[in-house]
Amino acid sequence: MKNVIMLCVFILISLNSYARESGRVGNGGGAIFCKDGRTVVLDFYEAQINDLYTFNNLKNLEINEILDLLYQRVDLYDSTFSKLLKKLTVFFNQKKVFVQNASFKIPDDFRNIFYEQSCEIKVVAVQRRPYVSVENVFFIDQSLWNQLDNVSKAGLIMHEILYIVSLNLESTNSKEVREALAYIMSDQFVYNELEMRKKFFNKVTNGGFFSRLKPFFPILCPRLNRYDFVCPNI
Repeated sequence: MKNVIMLCVFILISLNSYARESGRVGNGGGAIFCKDGRTVVLDFYEAQINDLYTFNNLKNLEINEILDLLYQRVDLYDSTFSKLLKKLTVFFNQKKVFVQNASFKIPDDFRNIFYEQSCEIKVVAVQRRPYVSVENVFFIDQSLWNQLDNVSKAGLIMHEILYIVSLNLESTNSKEVREALAYIMSDQFVYNELEMRKKFFNKVTNGGFFSRLKPFFPILCPRLNRYDFVCPNI
């Protein structure tokens, strides 16, 4: 019983320290917050400006329906990748925690992003490798999360589960994950194997040395095990 209490105290101290020192975290899921009330997950906002992508197909969907659309589109190219993302979504929900009064640091790869003067870029969520398996992995700013619509909330979840894959395949920032997610969820998405590899798979896997995800498993899965995550048995 004493050991359980000590473990709980350690977790609480770790979480409080993380909230205070969150400026040291270098990765993050961002969103644009505008004075007119608009909020857009950064992945989609950038794509609307840079690639003229639209996301009208997502507007009337619930969060789970948007996530299902991601799985379906990834499954067209790689069913193993799709199954991993489904399991990572469950993991996200198990390992997320909402933080009050957070002040997450703006990552370097957000610095050169163009956005309107009446808007502001903010980090809504960050992730980190746990020191012990019982720790949380995803930390979400509660007040910012509450301002997002379903499309941006789903976008943030998708960003985080894709980024944990990319991060553990040696990615140094989330720029290409943002581009990959925007491409696959846009109205302009039409399945083409070569385009899918170039605009989605290669970006998430940090260059795509292999053409499918399963050959990455001997590298990826032991790293994800450190988060207390077990890859699907495929």
